[in-house]
Parts: sequence; structure tokens; C-alpha cells
Amino acid sequence: MLAQEQYLNLSDPITKYLPHFSLAIDGAAEQIQLKHLLSHSSGLMPNAYDNLLHENWSMDKIISRFNRVKPICRPAQCYGYQNIAYAFLQPAIEASQPKSYSTLLQERVFLPLEMNNASVGIDVFL
Repeated sequence: MLAQEQYLNLSDPITKYLPHFSLAIDGAAEQIQLKHLLSHSSGLMPNAYDNLLHENWSMDKIISRFNRVKPICRPAQCYGYQNIAYAFLQPAIEASQPKSYSTLLQERVFLPLEMNNASVGIDVFL
């Protein structure tokens, strides 16, 4: 929606919004665009560091660990489901809007679709 409304450019590299994000191969992180994250075609191994999320690590701490990860392919060349990398979209979305990611999801997705039991984050879920 935000791309259609021209608030966000899906060709932007994720490093524009996460400047400290890096991978084990120089320059690889800069090749990953927002559209690659949305389509799970970032080139990152599937489910990298999901276990750390389940252990309640902060996103900043998890992101810092990606400097040890080598891509399994170039962006757009393979599919690899990635929970953590998908979450990298949050800072990009929040940079384009004056509202939080969770507020935008609530207002623009959950409420219009009458998803009354949907939530963002573990705190709301619990």
C-alpha cells in the first residue's frame, strides 16, 4: 500500500533503513532491496536466527549477528522463507509514516479485514 501511495520505494536497499546491517560477504547486504524482503528472495538462508527471536533476543542484537551469514544466492535468484529479514521492513515502513508499524497494521489491514483477533508482538498476544 505504501509503495502504491509512493511513500516507500520497494527498490530501496534495506541498508538505507538499517545502515548497520551487514553480511559475511562485503557489499551483499547493500544488494538486498525491500522487494526482496517482501518476496522472501533476499538470498539469505531460510529461517536464519529464528531461534534467537524465540529466545527473546532484541532485533538489534539479532541483526548484528547477520555479519556472520553468507547469502545462499544473489537477491531475486532463490526463495528462502525468512521471519527475521521480513521484520527488517518495520524501520522502512516507520520511516515513511508518522505512525508505528503496529498502528499501521491495525488501521490499514486488521480493522478493514475485520481481523478482530490479530495482533502484533508477543506482549499483545499474551
